Amino acid sequence: MNSRARNCVVHPASRLIFAVGLVLAAGSVPAVAWAAADCPIDRLVGQVTRVEMPVTLTRNGRQIPVKVRTCVLYGDRLDAGDNGQVDVETGEGHRRFGRFAAQSVWVVPDPNVIAPRSLLATLNDAFRAAFDPAHPPVAYGVSRDRRQCLETAPSGPGAVRPVSAAPVTAQRLGADIDVLPIGWKTDGPRRVSAQLVRPDGQVVARSQACLGDGTEVWVPKGALRLGEHLSLVISSSAGPAFAYPILVVRPDSLPRPDGPVSEAWLVAAWRVAAAGEDVRLDSLARLRLGERRSYAARRLLDALLADEAPS
Repeated sequence: MNSRARNCVVHPASRLIFAVGLVLAAGSVPAVAWAAADCPIDRLVGQVTRVEMPVTLTRNGRQIPVKVRTCVLYGDRLDAGDNGQVDVETGEGHRRFGRFAAQSVWVVPDPNVIAPRSLLATLNDAFRAAFDPAHPPVAYGVSRDRRQCLETAPSGPGAVRPVSAAPVTAQRLGADIDVLPIGWKTDGPRRVSAQLVRPDGQVVARSQACLGDGTEVWVPKGALRLGEHLSLVISSSAGPAFAYPILVVRPDSLPRPDGPVSEAWLVAAWRVAAAGEDVRLDSLARLRLGERRSYAARRLLDALLADEAPS
């Protein structure tokens, strides 16, 4: 995958990440001409997950074919009428239109997202595989198991390894972060814990996953102190697996793209694609904060945490 965009250099790690690309399912949608312009990251509202014709999608006055994984954008008009039915996965969850649904027509309002064209070109190029219709979406929440573990949950000694989206290196984390999503790879289901700890061993926050490949560590309000050194320690029943050294910093000290950007999650996505690996945990956390507003943010976060290999 080409991971360079005009006017901006993409960090080499992004070549690994989205190739995080998303296994091609056997018997999936036939190959069709497709470009990142079909699913621009700043205008993406959701993707079609099921369709029963007749359903129409109108964009800028022209008809767009509707099929599974068709992207729905701001400004689109989706019409299933009384006889058709279409399901769309959005940042706010699953929505259905048409037969037996509360609405048959969805006119998607335009939020007027502000961002430099060079930034959007970088993101659409680096992350295009995440929205390619040939690749099935990662199930939401696949990497964020926060259930209470039972004693019978698997707890074998197999290896627990970091995902390529979050390589183990020293991290800078904004003091305003209140939740840290983190993923890992294992040789099989097992109990894994994540703990945010101070140098003296005091646990600031903790979470665990029973069967999933990641979790979310919720940080108490005011627990992150400017200039403080912490560690995010990932452990299994065999003991500590890996740890991220963290320095708590002012949010405005983190790298930003040139020009105005109206959505914080777009800045986070840019950092994943084009900034250093030392802000990766902060970037994942800010994508997490943006997922309720944006399907694209949620989709990117799940794909990054799932760390799926390319086909």
